[in-house]
Amino acid sequence: MVARLLCASALLVTAALAQTESYLTRGVGELSVSGGANLAPGYEPLAVPSFGLTYAVGLSHHFAATGNYVLDHYGNEARCFAVCGSRHRTDHEFTGGVRVSFPLRVITPYGVGMLGALRTSSRAEAVGVELNAARDWRFVGGGGLGMDIPLAPYAGFQLESRVMVDRSRFYYVRTMIGVYFRHR
Repeated sequence: MVARLLCASALLVTAALAQTESYLTRGVGELSVSGGANLAPGYEPLAVPSFGLTYAVGLSHHFAATGNYVLDHYGNEARCFAVCGSRHRTDHEFTGGVRVSFPLRVITPYGVGMLGALRTSSRAEAVGVELNAARDWRFVGGGGLGMDIPLAPYAGFQLESRVMVDRSRFYYVRTMIGVYFRHR
């Protein structure tokens, strides 16, 4: 219900702004809100929910500068051996990069390259007592492919999949679907 209200509100606000071309071009900004799954082989749980916010600014007909924030929430994982405890982990990804798009009549496929930082926060507790808490910043980089599917000149759906790697060669694959809103 809340998501529907947010999407409807964003569409109305975007409709009030000046209409733009159906692709991201020079001087046009694009805000996208998305959700999906982060697959991290070798991690438990294997797939975790991801939520993202991206802003892109068109530099030309084919190139855009992008900034991205993604939240991956690994949740509370309860384990019981001699004593019951839980483990909690949250990742915050801050990246920026370049997007190269190839506008077609119906869709706009694109490739994206990103560099940035990943902040991991984790804690473990047993019997209500916090055992350890850790925060770590890591360099990340990667790339991916996606497509914009316009519904109107100023809004549409976006599908994207990225592979990101950190300095220790830990990699994860994130696939997300969302909505985008464009303005001049």
